[in-house]
This record gives sequence, C-alpha cells and structure tokens, in this order.
Amino acid sequence: MLIFIGCKLKDHNKDIIEESIDKIANKFSIVSLNKKVSPHVTLKAPFEIKDEDLKKLDEFLIKFSSTQKEISFEIDKVSNFDKKVIFLELNGSKKIEGFSNQLTLGLKNFPFILFSKIEKVGKNIFHVTLAKKITENFNEINNYTNSLKIPPLNGNLDNITICEYKDNKWEIYREYNLLSK
Repeated sequence: MLIFIGCKLKDHNKDIIEESIDKIANKFSIVSLNKKVSPHVTLKAPFEIKDEDLKKLDEFLIKFSSTQKEISFEIDKVSNFDKKVIFLELNGSKKIEGFSNQLTLGLKNFPFILFSKIEKVGKNIFHVTLAKKITENFNEINNYTNSLKIPPLNGNLDNITICEYKDNKWEIYREYNLLSK
C-alpha cells in the first residue's frame, strides 16, 4: 500500500485553499488537486508499506500523537519549488520544524520506512500545495496565484494523518489527534 503522513487542514483554512486550488485549475485547465487529495501539510513523503508494518506505524503514531501539542501556524505567502510547484508557505516553522524533526527521528527507527535524499531533519519547507506538475505557463500561473490575494490564514495543526493512495486519489486512512494547547 502507498501512503504519506501529513497534517490535514480543516475548517475555513481548508475551504479557502480548496477554493483557490479550483480557481487556478479552472483558469488554466489543469487538474485540480482537490480531486486527488485534501489540503494538507506533508510530514513524510509517500512510501510503500506492508499491512503488518502499517500496524507498527499505527502503534507508534498513537503514542507519538498523545505526547504532542497542536501547533499554531499562519499562512501569508505564495511561493514555488523549481517552477514546477506553487504552494502556500507556513509561518511558525520553528515549532513545526521541531515537531517534524521529532516525528522523522521516530520514523527512522523503522527500517521499512525509506527516506529520499531531500527528506532531511531540519531542511523542510512546510507548505500547502496549490498546483503541481506545471510544465507550461508557469509564470502566468504563478502571477495569477499571487493576484488571487488569498487572505492570511491561521489555525492549528492538530492532527497527524495517514493518507492511502486508492482509486487514483489519496484517502484518509487514519487520523491521530494531537493534544489541545
């Protein structure tokens, strides 16, 4: 099974981001990410896992999430990766980075979880993707995205979520709630 680990966004943040994703997709005739995955912050990129290993991961995430407090965040900046991905960048990254580093160090204890060369402790840009796999019109799409004037967003990352790839889209497999502040 193919999964990733993230924090799903909720409430008004989710609604505003989904609306922005659809505006971009409709204007430029690109696939809306809303058809593939719910707005989230990725904590561990997709990887293959066996059912018996998923049970071990589940036990770890139950314990880990029960010791972690939700983390405040703000989003007020559109940015991009290599003129291929447009995203909203999260502020508050020191606390998010500490949380992510602890999670990553815990996940590295599992030999069945493989990490890519770009997945490094302390080297993440925490973000919510608006459009990806852009091969044409990048500057035009990026300029349009900036012109949307997406209002500053804020909230709490209050969960760890495993998403499973099924039927050509990402579905929530399980959500683990973090402790309230």
